[in-house]
Amino acid sequence: MNMVMSTSASCTTLIAAMAVGCAKGPASEWKFLQHGMTKLYEHGCYREALICGRRALAVLHKMRCVDDLEIAACLDCLADIHRAQGQHGLAVRLYERVLSARESSPGAQDSETAAALNSLAMYHLHLGHYRQAEPLLRRALEIRESTLGPDHVDVAMSLNNLAGCLHNLNASDLAESHYRRALAIWEYVSGPAHPHIALGLVNLAEVAELRRDDALAESLIERGVDVWRRALGPEHPDLAGGLDDLGRLHFSQRRYEEAERDCIRALVIRERAYGPEDPAAGLSLGNVAHIYIAQGRAAGAEPLLVRALAVLDASYAPDHPGTAQVLDDLTWICATSGRGAQADHYRKRSREVRGCGYGPDHPSVASVSGYPADAYRATYRLRDALGSEEGVGAASWCATG
Repeated sequence: MNMVMSTSASCTTLIAAMAVGCAKGPASEWKFLQHGMTKLYEHGCYREALICGRRALAVLHKMRCVDDLEIAACLDCLADIHRAQGQHGLAVRLYERVLSARESSPGAQDSETAAALNSLAMYHLHLGHYRQAEPLLRRALEIRESTLGPDHVDVAMSLNNLAGCLHNLNASDLAESHYRRALAIWEYVSGPAHPHIALGLVNLAEVAELRRDDALAESLIERGVDVWRRALGPEHPDLAGGLDDLGRLHFSQRRYEEAERDCIRALVIRERAYGPEDPAAGLSLGNVAHIYIAQGRAAGAEPLLVRALAVLDASYAPDHPGTAQVLDDLTWICATSGRGAQADHYRKRSREVRGCGYGPDHPSVASVSGYPADAYRATYRLRDALGSEEGVGAASWCATG
């Protein structure tokens, strides 16, 4: 029988293994710490990963003849951890340091520089800074095309990411062209059954939605979900992302029963894969609750939201933007049930979260002040594709990786 190890059990196992490796001396210690940091991050153990990363960096600085690129690799993972916790100022400064180190190295036009450009760009995308992201993504694409050739899978991913940025800048025709070129490369290199094909199909569905061709969008998402299911199995976490996209489309069409079915399936997959205390599961809980509110089932939504907030608070920093929609929905429920003091508490925290995550001038910060009057306009969460290889979709209501 296959068993899924809980996040806490995984962390304990990894930490024990690192303790053995660290006893072998500095040269082995930093490698074990960096490997452990990466694995802890992948398991969602952000606080423990941060401790390992800082120790690894300290060991590196004490060693002689350390390559600056090794330090950059450590900083890059630390930036990912800070990003995952919503600590945007720290993360962006680290991403910029990594890019500077790689640009000043002898191979400044290599794949590592392109990866650093991509990481910084994806972070700007996550925050809605599309104008800042676009030139970084274009530079990454140029480097990859010149060093790897026009038909490499990394070129396809750069095309995909640039397309996502252009989509958000309302350049839908150019976005579609890049999405289609990326999809063609993936089909040529990997075949029609590779998971990247699913990503390409789902992203093309975003363009179809923008053009109000919901029938085409639904067909593309369903094809993508089918590719993920066949390639990875019915319980793989990547499949949950496709189900979220399908649920969001059904939600926008007020097909709430179908949206509920899709998002509950995504929730079950994430809880089985990561455990019920993982932030991905917490965000899925919020999605299901969001649908319940639209169905007039506020009493059923509230306990899900309270549980989702507890899960997210346990994993993320208090101002992580992933909690904003959960706080908004709790604001609405409390305001419409005569609990004004609680509603004010959640509303204030939501504005603080959005202000810290996106800046005080971001439209989402101002929109919260209108709660609860227009509390239930369709509000979608950007997908944090930073946590899913390095690809980006145009939009989603779930901030999971």
